[in-house]
Amino acid sequence: MTCIGHHFKFAYIHIYKTGGTSVTDFLWPYARFRERVAHHYLGRKLFYAVNTAQELLSSEDIPKGTSSWFMGLDKHAPLKDIVAYLEPHSDSYKLFTVIREPFSWVASQFNYISSRPTHALFPFVSKMGFVDFVEDFISNQRGLQTDMLRPVRLPNG
Repeated sequence: MTCIGHHFKFAYIHIYKTGGTSVTDFLWPYARFRERVAHHYLGRKLFYAVNTAQELLSSEDIPKGTSSWFMGLDKHAPLKDIVAYLEPHSDSYKLFTVIREPFSWVASQFNYISSRPTHALFPFVSKMGFVDFVEDFISNQRGLQTDMLRPVRLPNG
C-alpha cells in the first residue's frame, strides 16, 4: 500500500507485483496512524466492510477493493497522486519505490491473475497461455511500472 510517514517525511510509491507488501510491512510502524490501522487484521476487515457498503450505496465509480475513502490515496497510487496529496509540502518528503525486472514482473502478473478466479481479468487471462499473455501485454501497450512514476513535477531536492 502507499505508505506515508509524516514524522519522518517519507512516501513509498507501491507499484503492484514488486514486493511492495513486504516493504510496507517494514515501514508501517513509521507510517501515518491510519495506515497502521489499515495494516492490522481487524482494520482491514473494517475497511472491507465499509468499502463494500460504499460501493453498494454510491453512484460514483469507486475502484473495487480500495480504502482510499479512509487512506486518502489508493493502495497503488501513482507518483503524481502522492505528490498532489502531499502538496504544498511535497518537496520536504523523500519519495521512493521498488522496480522489478520487467520480465519477472509480467510473469508475476500472469500468475497472480490466472490463479484468482475473482480477478476482473481472470476470464480473459484464463483462456491464454503465458506467451499469449506477454504478446497481448506488449501489443496492447498495457501499463508499465514506470507509468506509475510519470508525468509529474518532481519535488525540489
